[in-house]
Amino acid sequence: MKVPIRRVLHDTGVDTVRGIALACISFLLMTIGDAATKWSLPAAGLAGVMIGRAMFGMPTVALLTGRPASPGRWRAGAPAARRWRLVLLRSLVHAVSSVFWYLAWQMGMSLPDGYAIGFVTPLMMTLLAVPMLGERIRWRRAASTRSASPACW
Repeated sequence: MKVPIRRVLHDTGVDTVRGIALACISFLLMTIGDAATKWSLPAAGLAGVMIGRAMFGMPTVALLTGRPASPGRWRAGAPAARRWRLVLLRSLVHAVSSVFWYLAWQMGMSLPDGYAIGFVTPLMMTLLAVPMLGERIRWRRAASTRSASPACW
């Protein structure tokens, strides 16, 4: 029986700076993508923009999740969905929210207003969990509630 090798993580300053840099680059790229979407909505229309973003998004996800090691077999360690129905439901909810997000931009909402609403969403969800779900919000959960870019939804 093979015993799995335990990986010891060492946090270094270089890793921390690399993580911060990658997060900044990610937010920059998402913001550029959102600005390009807002700019191209009048010319391409809602369906055209969604198809265009999918043409860039699907290959990116495919590259990040892994590639076949051999025909018919995926590389070890690549993420695999275990609950396909929930994955499909999440994808459907994401697609519908994207449609409404782009419709708001198409109807005249500015990028700063859209981002302000998007960044407040995690806070509102946490606060609404109290009356709607009966959850208790203690100081740790309140302190850990952070904003997420709307492009990450």
